Amino acid sequence: NHACSRLAMTAVISDKTKETYQWILKCLLHATNGLAPKVLFTDMDSAMTA
Repeated sequence: NHACSRLAMTAVISDKTKETYQWILKCLLHATNGLAPKVLFTDMDSAMTA
Protein backbone atom coordinates (compact mmCIF):
# COMPACT_ATOMS: atom_id res chain seq x y z
CA ASN A 1 0.00 0.00 0.00
CA HIS A 2 2.96 2.31 -0.64
CA ALA A 3 3.64 3.32 3.01
CA CYS A 4 0.04 4.43 3.63
CA SER A 5 -1.75 3.17 6.72
CA ARG A 6 -5.21 1.70 6.37
CA LEU A 7 -7.68 0.63 8.99
CA ALA A 8 -11.00 -1.01 8.35
CA MET A 9 -13.50 -1.24 11.18
CA THR A 10 -17.09 -2.34 11.33
CA ALA A 11 -19.51 -2.52 14.23
CA VAL A 12 -22.76 -4.46 14.32
CA ILE A 13 -25.07 -2.98 16.93
CA SER A 14 -28.66 -3.49 18.01
CA ASP A 15 -29.26 -0.09 19.60
CA LYS A 16 -28.46 2.98 17.54
CA THR A 17 -28.04 5.46 20.35
CA LYS A 18 -25.65 8.35 20.82
CA GLU A 19 -24.02 6.48 23.72
CA THR A 20 -23.40 3.39 21.61
CA TYR A 21 -21.75 5.41 18.85
CA GLN A 22 -19.62 7.24 21.43
CA TRP A 23 -18.50 3.88 22.81
CA ILE A 24 -17.60 2.62 19.32
CA LEU A 25 -15.56 5.75 18.58
CA LYS A 26 -13.79 5.51 21.96
CA CYS A 27 -12.87 1.90 21.13
CA LEU A 28 -11.51 3.05 17.77
CA LEU A 29 -9.38 5.74 19.43
CA HIS A 30 -8.11 3.21 21.96
CA ALA A 31 -7.16 0.76 19.18
CA THR A 32 -5.25 3.48 17.31
CA ASN A 33 -3.50 4.92 20.39
CA GLY A 34 -5.55 8.11 20.22
CA LEU A 35 -5.00 8.76 16.52
CA ALA A 36 -8.31 9.97 15.10
CA PRO A 37 -9.28 8.80 11.61
CA LYS A 38 -9.03 11.28 8.77
CA VAL A 39 -12.05 9.73 7.04
CA LEU A 40 -15.13 8.14 8.61
CA PHE A 41 -17.96 6.52 6.67
CA THR A 42 -21.35 5.98 8.33
CA ASP A 43 -24.86 4.97 7.35
CA MET A 44 -26.08 8.51 8.19
CA ASP A 45 -27.99 7.40 11.31
CA SER A 46 -29.42 10.42 13.12
CA ALA A 47 -27.73 9.41 16.39
CA MET A 48 -24.34 10.02 14.75
CA THR A 49 -25.08 13.72 14.46
CA ALA A 50 -26.46 14.08 17.98
